[in-house]
Amino acid sequence: MAPAPVGDGASPWVAAAQFCLAKIFGQKVPRNGALEPETRQFVQMFQQQRGLPATGMLDSDTMQAIQATCGASGVAAPMMPPPDAGLPPDAAAASPDASPPDAAQPDAPAQGAPDAAAAGGDSAPEPAQNEVLLGRRDDRTQQEFQVTAPVTANLQPGGPVALSDDLSRLPDSGAVYVITESGRPWYVGAAETSLRHRFLQRVKALNDLHIPIPANRAVYWYSLQNPGAGAGSVQRRPANNGNAPFRNLPGGNAILKVVQQHFIRALGAAGNKNREAVRLDSRGSLTIAVPGQAPVTYRSNTSF
Repeated sequence: MAPAPVGDGASPWVAAAQFCLAKIFGQKVPRNGALEPETRQFVQMFQQQRGLPATGMLDSDTMQAIQATCGASGVAAPMMPPPDAGLPPDAAAASPDASPPDAAQPDAPAQGAPDAAAAGGDSAPEPAQNEVLLGRRDDRTQQEFQVTAPVTANLQPGGPVALSDDLSRLPDSGAVYVITESGRPWYVGAAETSLRHRFLQRVKALNDLHIPIPANRAVYWYSLQNPGAGAGSVQRRPANNGNAPFRNLPGGNAILKVVQQHFIRALGAAGNKNREAVRLDSRGSLTIAVPGQAPVTYRSNTSF
């Protein structure tokens, strides 16, 4: 089985990784040379199996491990081009018209991000790899959330910090973050554990791939100052499946996923093409409190 040909704008580097991943996980792995959500899921699976950080990103350590595993399987692994080979012409520029992805994850990106502030829209072109790693998410709605108890999210604002600056200034705690483009909101994401770790990890991935960080990007954030939600207060289920049961999201910081959806709508972040529904049942309510701003409250039996 030879590597599939790649089309215009595809990366031979990603195509080579997909070839090896298909030998490991089977033919469900995409073969299009694009680091899209399905491919990132298989990358993350591979990383988990090999004890690597499960970012879903093709950093240099992951690429080396993929190639080594592919070769160990008795299949001639295709040559991995340099990380910057085959990137789209705009990979270094991150055009304002490009739609971003949590990753991710993650958590992407991370599609990431995580999904061009003024001119974005459904007709925007596909993003360069720096957009993927910074946060663009899949265009398809993946899940919906439910709040089943009174919840208050007390948030402390911080930033902004340029993405090319010292990101160790970011808080080592859970937060909703806003990536700006020339000062305008571009993408809203949620880090349930350490915001600092997430961005240091993503910037490392960009550096490993020799992809420049856009000079006009910065991040500010809202740190969660209280546990946020008790066990079972936030639930989720797959979107577009009304028969599926809601299942509890573990951890007090799970409420950040819901708060993220509030800020996506409040800020009009065009980068988040994937806007997920939030409903509050007869017992649920949500108050978002930021110092110096009037609290926002969503009451029971409502949705947004």
